[in-house]
Amino acid sequence: MEFSRPFLNRLLLRRNHVFDQRLSEFKQGHRKIHAKDQDGNTLLHLAVLENRLDHLEDLIAYGLSTENENKWGMTPLDLANFLGRKEFLPLLRARREIAPITIYRNSDQLRHTISLKEFEQKLGIDYIEHLEFEHPDYLKWVAAKSQKQLKKSGTRKMNRWTLALHKKAIMAPRYDHIYIRYVSAEIGYGVFANRDLPALTYVGEYTGIITRRHAKKTRFNDYVFGYMIGPKNSPFIIDAKRKSNFTRFINHSDQPNMNSRWVIAGGITRIILFTNEFIPKGEQLTYDYGKYYWRSRSAPALI
Repeated sequence: MEFSRPFLNRLLLRRNHVFDQRLSEFKQGHRKIHAKDQDGNTLLHLAVLENRLDHLEDLIAYGLSTENENKWGMTPLDLANFLGRKEFLPLLRARREIAPITIYRNSDQLRHTISLKEFEQKLGIDYIEHLEFEHPDYLKWVAAKSQKQLKKSGTRKMNRWTLALHKKAIMAPRYDHIYIRYVSAEIGYGVFANRDLPALTYVGEYTGIITRRHAKKTRFNDYVFGYMIGPKNSPFIIDAKRKSNFTRFINHSDQPNMNSRWVIAGGITRIILFTNEFIPKGEQLTYDYGKYYWRSRSAPALI
């Protein structure tokens, strides 16, 4: 699906920087500290959205809770993660650390657990467990469209079924079920099962930067995934070239042992991968990249 330039331009909503105004209203006694705007955002949410780290400690000292959710179910911590505001995370009390990553070294034919920092240095990416939006307006647009999709009965039922199976794993991912291994110069790295995986096992979420769909710019980027808003296509892609998790290393197969599908969780649509059959320990994990991906690329190497 193609999107016209005027349509894409309308995605950038008119900027309305309101943080300073609302903070001033609170200090003058015209607004309560816990008051929310039409999107359910507190001053703490707005500070994250408008990148106002300079006021974060004061707002928390005033008693604003880091657990408050806006109308899309997002806390200020969620917004900081979705917008890549790493400097906000310690003040918002982000406690969860990303688990170590398992790699296979062909030199000794053994699996090794390495730190996240070492993984990033070796493979040249920033590791993120979640989607990261290039612009706050993209996040707002996606959240609104995702909620609109949930008003449809069929979408809501399918989403509820998917969450019943995978919500816990989506919101608190683990990495002990996979390892990363260098395959060949032609294929590069691949992802393999670190234990037996039954059918319908959640493997991971495809993460990266949500950015506009530009056919020319993404033609030579091998780490892209079309971004869905519920069952519908969108003017965005997930760009996993610079930031992502282990899923960017999962290879294509015409007979894949995993499926990909969208699911709405935590206020936004996510792309998840799960097994479609029993996968024995040591087998490579694959999914079908789809016809759109290969339309402007050479045929995939055989695995």
